[in-house]
Amino acid sequence: MDFIAIDFETANYAADSACAVGLVKCVDGEIVATKEFLVRPPTLFFSPFCVRIHGLTYRDVRDQPTFDVLWHRELRDFAGDLPLLAHNAPFDRAVLRETLARYALSPTPAPWGCSLQMSRKILGRDLAYRQPNFKLNSVAAHFGITFRHHNALEDSLAVARIAAEFEKMVGEEVFRRFFR
Repeated sequence: MDFIAIDFETANYAADSACAVGLVKCVDGEIVATKEFLVRPPTLFFSPFCVRIHGLTYRDVRDQPTFDVLWHRELRDFAGDLPLLAHNAPFDRAVLRETLARYALSPTPAPWGCSLQMSRKILGRDLAYRQPNFKLNSVAAHFGITFRHHNALEDSLAVARIAAEFEKMVGEEVFRRFFR
């Protein structure tokens, strides 16, 4: 199945404060292209909590383009109408929705899938799943996937690789049903 794995990092608790985005295009279960961008959020307030998570500060993004510029220049064409997949998709979906709204951009009609929900449904029944939870790093460890957690591109790559494993486990028909 073709889809875009996506991950956002935010500057603070506001859903429209995207400061990084990573996208991975998958075609027929294979990674074919990646994009990674630092984004200047509408305000340059970075909460200490978020900085501890991803390590980005206003100094990293102050000279970067705003999301609307990136959307018109690259993101919209890269993603097209492909389904979007994220780990804990409600978070990333809210960031995309609120950031698009902030700049009066049309929301994307693409369906969304959530690899966290997939993990709970697919691995939750697997007696071989011995991880303590269904967080991205735990699910990735189950499949032997290593990555630098809380880096937008690295997280997107991990989601894409996990999704490939799930699609192998359940087949494309069942995998496709996870997208709404």
